[in-house]
Amino acid sequence: MSVFSSYSEVPAAANEQGKLLDDPTFERNELESIKKNRFGLVASIVTLGGLIFLAGYASNSGAAPLLRGASTRACSFKECTEGGCDHSSSPYLCLDKATAFMGCSAKPWGSYCSDSCDLSDCASATPSKDEKTCKGIQCPADKCSDDATYQKCGSSNPYQCLKGSSAEGCSSDPYGWALINDAICSECCDMNAC
Repeated sequence: MSVFSSYSEVPAAANEQGKLLDDPTFERNELESIKKNRFGLVASIVTLGGLIFLAGYASNSGAAPLLRGASTRACSFKECTEGGCDHSSSPYLCLDKATAFMGCSAKPWGSYCSDSCDLSDCASATPSKDEKTCKGIQCPADKCSDDATYQKCGSSNPYQCLKGSSAEGCSSDPYGWALINDAICSECCDMNAC
């Protein structure tokens, strides 16, 4: 863009531009230049996209979801109970509260999640002596009576949640209610102890 020192220069500059626009070779040259620049831009974008894809593929092959990291340890009994992941399709549980806490993945988390475990062997995980359980905990008298006002758990699911969003719920797992988040169930008992 030109800066003019006086108004008398404006008509001369406009006339010069007009001559250029009337020139058929000027327009053809401009069109060719635009086409070349557009092709160069598209080629650059495609090349850059390909490089980013290849870099991502190379860094993610065999790792998930984002970064490759150290091997993943087996989950503890408590982690197996608390983890809501499908053990066969997404067995990797993230325990890092700063990232994807309690998130599930089909592949190891790697360095994206600094603390994670593998739920694949949960069937063989055994509870420690210190694990909380509902087994053997006496239920309140109103739960044990034959004329209980609310649900009474049967012999196939004898562990009953007493407080929390799952109150009155029954389970066959003596550790299920005891190890779950307190908002869901903070107190449980064993109907077999009635």
